[in-house]
Amino acid sequence: PPLIAPRTHHPAEAERRFQSGWPIALAALALVVVTAFIAIALGPTRVPLHEVLAALTGRSDSGFASDIVLQVRLPRVCAALACGAALAVAGALVQATFANPLVDVTLVGIAPVACVGAVVCAAALHSTSVVLAAVGALALTLIALTALVRLRASGLRFTLLGVAFGALCTAVLGVLVSIPSVAAGRSVASWVFGSLALADWPRVVVIAGAAVAGCIVLRSDGRALDAACLGEVPARRLGVDVHRARRRWIAAVALLVAPRSEEHTSELQ
Repeated sequence: PPLIAPRTHHPAEAERRFQSGWPIALAALALVVVTAFIAIALGPTRVPLHEVLAALTGRSDSGFASDIVLQVRLPRVCAALACGAALAVAGALVQATFANPLVDVTLVGIAPVACVGAVVCAAALHSTSVVLAAVGALALTLIALTALVRLRASGLRFTLLGVAFGALCTAVLGVLVSIPSVAAGRSVASWVFGSLALADWPRVVVIAGAAVAGCIVLRSDGRALDAACLGEVPARRLGVDVHRARRRWIAAVALLVAPRSEEHTSELQ
């Protein structure tokens, strides 16, 4: 049984806090929309904002501008938004999972291992399928996360272990990139540095769908995540089954991070 009663708020106080967050959320959403419009308009071929709006609403008279907006830049912007949102949630989630406010998906090697999984799966199956690459990244990410949790390292030891693991995965990726028969080095290197140049609508669907699935897994874990940030022992005293919750969180992190590793697979083989 819990030794410490969970903190509760009066319904009126909870409602007030909920309502006070709306202006910030709306302002952030407006900033995202404006930034997206600017990103679609700017590029080697500049598209005026009124042409962007016309293309998005299907009233464009220029087929060239419409193709640039709908088939090239809009998928890239949507992929960037989906990746950013997924990584933001994944970052907060791994901090709670490992009870370490300095942890992120790069520090513990999750992002590099996802890329390695995508490359290995696509190369082994001689396929450029987006789904197969995402499955390979998901499988290897689950294995890596499970291993990190079972090691039970903490503090400086965990940080050094995560850095070493990430460096190992990056080295493996470097070896794979150097093999012409495994991957097109330019595309993999481009992805490692954050390029979305190869984004298209199938990839957007995979990334966004996985991000939504990861958030659905977390739909009722808000209080458990807050408690886990205090550490495993305090979380148990608050009545949280940490081991069971971590299994869900590992699956959610894998869903949030792994699909973005298939961005380069159209140039594999």
